[in-house]
Amino acid sequence: MSSFPNQYLSKSDFIVARNCPAKLYYKKLKYPSIIDESGYMEYLAEGGYMVGKLATLLFPDGILIDTDSDQRKAIELTEEYLSQENITLFEAAIYSNLKLVRTDILEKKGKNINLIEVKSKSYDSTDDEDIKKKLDKELNDYIEDVAYQYYVLNERYPEFDINPYLFLPDKAKRTNIEGLNLIFRLKEDEDYNSKAFRKYIVEYDENRLAEIRSDNIMTLVNVKDKVLAMLEMIRRESARFIESLTDPIKRIQVELTKDCFKCEFTEINTSHVLSGYDECWKEMPEPDYHIKDLYKVGSLGGWRNPKANIWIKDKKLSAFDIDEQELTGKIGERQKIQLKSTRENKEWFSPLLERELDSWKYPLHFIDFENTLTALPFHKEMKPYEAV
Repeated sequence: MSSFPNQYLSKSDFIVARNCPAKLYYKKLKYPSIIDESGYMEYLAEGGYMVGKLATLLFPDGILIDTDSDQRKAIELTEEYLSQENITLFEAAIYSNLKLVRTDILEKKGKNINLIEVKSKSYDSTDDEDIKKKLDKELNDYIEDVAYQYYVLNERYPEFDINPYLFLPDKAKRTNIEGLNLIFRLKEDEDYNSKAFRKYIVEYDENRLAEIRSDNIMTLVNVKDKVLAMLEMIRRESARFIESLTDPIKRIQVELTKDCFKCEFTEINTSHVLSGYDECWKEMPEPDYHIKDLYKVGSLGGWRNPKANIWIKDKKLSAFDIDEQELTGKIGERQKIQLKSTRENKEWFSPLLERELDSWKYPLHFIDFENTLTALPFHKEMKPYEAV
């Protein structure tokens, strides 16, 4: 490959754009995001890295494509390895027509390729079909992730028969390893800012490698039928997203809805004095008390026709303009209290609070306990995500 484009549609780009096409513009132009600083998101990522490391250890002959941020080199190295008859690659770089994916595990056997996406999402292989259909809906975003990888891989290597899988911790299985979770340790990658795909280095006790490989708590789930059903949508959407990335990058216009209130692009920095959210909403009124600040405003009117979407379309964004007759049920009572207290600029106290406090017998004992649900169990005979 003689050159590599400045703009291309990566897997993470595609996922962000599918959530909201306007976000692709903000992601590419490096608008600050609250997800960048989210401790909870970091925790989820850490769990994913540990499961990811475990998964790769189950493929002893696997080769990591590690070229730091040099995507061109990663693509060339991947192509070189795939010329071999049989090969297993980690983080293989597949590029085709301004689309780039990095695959978790790519297992080539002759003319067959197993495309394996590792997730820390739980799965129960003993569930009946009705439950599995429900689970399929929960896994839909992950399947879409694999479908984009499949699309790019198939476009680049149409001569291969590609079988896409999710590789998941199986709640129907018990580990034979005492302290499996503690075998793995996360170390922050000091060179993270110069790398595009990793934030943590996962270290593990190499003396226990044989145990890890003999254990069996992961399950391969074939998702080819579901992936094939998505391909037309993947083709259409990826073409639309790529078109917006041509020089100059253009923001895809989207309808403003209550879902915007959950947007992660709400931060500013020295490079972006307006947040991504503010860019989208800059033509809208800015009342002192916005409907987005009203408790569970998105629940009004039900999920089929939310009242908030109607108000946004009509540019009626002041919470004080809401007809309180529309506020019903327990949520509505809570909303009315919020509106009244905000108008009067007063804190609200339940009339029952004083009587409740007076009924308490001293001394008071405050007892706290914690539990945890982890993908990798702590003790032998435990299942993934079994409570501790």
